[in-house]
Amino acid sequence: MDFGDFAHIDAEKLLRGTQEQFARLEEVQRRTGALTGVASDGNALVTAEYTQEGLRDLRLDPAAMRLSAEDLADLIKQVIAASADDLRERAVALMSEVLGSPAEPAPHTTPLGQTTVRTYEEAMARLDTLRRRLDP
Repeated sequence: MDFGDFAHIDAEKLLRGTQEQFARLEEVQRRTGALTGVASDGNALVTAEYTQEGLRDLRLDPAAMRLSAEDLADLIKQVIAASADDLRERAVALMSEVLGSPAEPAPHTTPLGQTTVRTYEEAMARLDTLRRRLDP
């Protein structure tokens, strides 16, 4: 399919890039479902596994029962929070791996992005000129 030369934009390349991006997003979605965040306290009294659905597993070492109820509850909350943080870190790493590093250029710094921004700015300037002409 030939889109011709519209504003020096390679439409076929843009379409291919969009299709590739959707494929990467589908891969992220598929692989995110398999991620598990895991955390344990320093003494391995409490271990938690966290998935995108929430807490999946909580294991208490028998020695944890020697803690006061308040201390055990605090430790459980800390470990669950740490396992959720681990899941988030794994998800960010997966997105960086599949979608590219955050260090990649922002869309408005690429030639196509610059053309888009320039076209938008020109359109806004023209609309502003029309608005001023119509206002008495």
